[in-house]
Amino acid sequence: MVITVATDKGGSGKTTIAINLAAMLALSGDNVLVIDADPQASCSVFGNIRSEAGIEPIFSLISKTGPSLGDEIKRLKKLYDAIVIDTGGRDSVETRKALLGSDIVIIPVVPSQLDIAVFESMIRRFEEAKDFNESLQAIVVVSKAAPNPFLDKEVKLAREFVLALEKDGIFLSRGTLFERQIYKKAIFEGMSISEMPDGAKASSDFGIFFEDVLTLGQSLIKGR
Repeated sequence: MVITVATDKGGSGKTTIAINLAAMLALSGDNVLVIDADPQASCSVFGNIRSEAGIEPIFSLISKTGPSLGDEIKRLKKLYDAIVIDTGGRDSVETRKALLGSDIVIIPVVPSQLDIAVFESMIRRFEEAKDFNESLQAIVVVSKAAPNPFLDKEVKLAREFVLALEKDGIFLSRGTLFERQIYKKAIFEGMSISEMPDGAKASSDFGIFFEDVLTLGQSLIKGR
């Protein structure tokens, strides 16, 4: 299973999602590879922090950018149960190659008017990729939502907007990923939220989204 995390705007929690998704897959028993296809190399920085802290890696990690990314995906997916690809926050060669080689694309959306406008362009890119990769599926997840209950309206509006765009191959996750400090703390310590002793709330939020990814992935496998 090849899963790409992609969006046309930075600051959406994309790398955080990629790292924690890969970690949960690995902790559930999968042999997982993370491909850092973002020129900013945020996943690679995380890997270095973990290594310097003396923490054993739970997934493999490589950095790969450029047009040959598509060839690497084809070669490496034979060697791993799951590949998670982190792309840059913009339209790029890497994003397009990743979409063509993926089974699932995860599209994080921050509940703000600007991010919702950008989201529509990402949906168009998904539809373009699906013309060539017919089995490609998309999971949209509301990300970096304020945990303040007084701001629930923004999350609700974002979810309603995405639901209105749901069509063949595009699904909205039941989960909402809240902007909790534990995510930053975990990254700084070279760990996933699943490994943090005080990460229960974030792990619970993320777990719902994770279950949606697994369910979609299993349905794709059965359909082959």
